[in-house]
Amino acid sequence: MTFSLTHSEKAYLTKCTNKMSRSFALVAPQVESPLCDYLATAYLICRVVDNIEDCALPYPQKRDRFFQLSNLLELPSNADAVLMDWETLEWYGL
Repeated sequence: MTFSLTHSEKAYLTKCTNKMSRSFALVAPQVESPLCDYLATAYLICRVVDNIEDCALPYPQKRDRFFQLSNLLELPSNADAVLMDWETLEWYGL
């Protein structure tokens, strides 16, 4: 399996890592490519899991978001729709 990102996907990773962790965003680009893309992607996936777990939503809504994440990982072609939806949702307690 190959892993390559388009320019817009790399820009999205950069935007998200800058929002999540300035220190990670500073260190990741120092790692050679494509490892820096793998690291940034894995980091953001872990942050999503952590955010779902930590947010103050009721369990049924957390379960729905975990289900969406699972589907996103199985069908990356759905990422645009899922991520745009998530950006409009409240993440109570974060």
